[in-house]
Amino acid sequence: MSQSKVIAFSSQKGGAGKTTLTQLVATYLFSQQVKVLVIDTDFPQHSFSRSRQRDLLPSITSPDLLASMAEKGIVPYPIETMTMDDLIRVLPHIRTSTNIDVIFLDLPGTLNVDNFALLAKQIDQVIIPFELEFKSFVAGMDTIDFYQLHNSTIPISAIWTKLKTPHNVKMKEQLESAIKGKGVYVFESVLKEAGSSIAKQISTIFPLKHFSQNIVDELLNKAPTHTSMALN
Repeated sequence: MSQSKVIAFSSQKGGAGKTTLTQLVATYLFSQQVKVLVIDTDFPQHSFSRSRQRDLLPSITSPDLLASMAEKGIVPYPIETMTMDDLIRVLPHIRTSTNIDVIFLDLPGTLNVDNFALLAKQIDQVIIPFELEFKSFVAGMDTIDFYQLHNSTIPISAIWTKLKTPHNVKMKEQLESAIKGKGVYVFESVLKEAGSSIAKQISTIFPLKHFSQNIVDELLNKAPTHTSMALN
């Protein structure tokens, strides 16, 4: 049995879009028959787990539709909520003793959590969301430094989130150059500012192909990864 791949969208700054990206990518991959597990350690809000609870409400998803999916053997991918300490303890077992293809970690919006450095050594690929503003940029660069310090071989990528139309192209180019100067791959795909539309549509059950497909394609085919851990 091959090991599960562990992927984290991670940032020192809360609200940068890591949970949104995790939902988009995990749900899309699941729709493509990839066996997915999400582990939510984002205490105390546990936004990912709460999103699943919302998605299962009759007012959001028809019980008849869920029953029909179950009859076809389609069960929404599992979401586990646990502490960072529990995650560090059980992750090696989960990745070697299950048939899960990809484990997504929904992590706290801060690196100042006990044992975070130990967890960094168990992650196979990290993608850091950057907003086009200075506070987010500094937080993202700090996040790069953290992972490069505690797991020097980890493939790191960056992705722009909440990108406005129009935006400051020159500023984006300058910041992107600094990110690449760290040896970090920057996604060509971006998550544009979509206002309330994405918040109303995003789901842990049904994929938003128009938001997620390009990001997933780039994640699988262009973003750096350990060759032995590639999905395709």
